[in-house]
Amino acid sequence: MYASEIEILKTLLVNEKEILKRVVEKARRLIGIDETSGTTVITADRSKLRDKDLVYLIVLGRYFSYKLGLTSTDTINTDEVTQESGLRKDIASARLHDLKVEGTAELTSTATWKAVYARAEESIDRILSKVGTIG
Repeated sequence: MYASEIEILKTLLVNEKEILKRVVEKARRLIGIDETSGTTVITADRSKLRDKDLVYLIVLGRYFSYKLGLTSTDTINTDEVTQESGLRKDIASARLHDLKVEGTAELTSTATWKAVYARAEESIDRILSKVGTIG
């Protein structure tokens, strides 16, 4: 491979730590993580969150909990989403499906859900713009 090709390809490189730092800084305006249970605590004005956004924040919160060592997995099942969100199970399930369709969450082979981390910053920005705390 030529040096010029490598220079072009280097523009694809990302720094995961820097991305994580940006995502966490933005997410802090919307959620926290309970230090004992690892559950997601919604700190944003719930009345301004759509159900889909609430569910996304819970799924993303599970990822953060896992990274913090508070949960054993970065996935969450529908019953857990229902419990954390307070939504009816059929509504939580429908919103999880919506997240799958838009590519911000994926269904695993064990029938659990996980955030698509590559879309996290974009998703958080969208939610922040709706609840009026972007900036």
